[in-house]
Amino acid sequence: MDLLGCLVSECNMAATLGEATHQNITAEPGGSAIREPLQQLQKAELVAVEGKKGRKLTKQGLTLLNRTSAEVAKELKARPREAPS
Repeated sequence: MDLLGCLVSECNMAATLGEATHQNITAEPGGSAIREPLQQLQKAELVAVEGKKGRKLTKQGLTLLNRTSAEVAKELKARPREAPS
């Protein structure tokens, strides 16, 4: 069987098993996709520039991160567990 035939048969088999048939495609984000959110965090004083070391969380940023993670953990504990399939 050639390569195309193998791919088609794999897709058909995945479809019958109810699996996703899309390929995982990743690409490098543009520079502004990282830079702009960091600048917004700096403006909100949640991140500060530490010279040549880069950016670090401020006390306010760390507090927000800890509070948010605690809320998420609390919600996950309260959620009923799903039965394994």
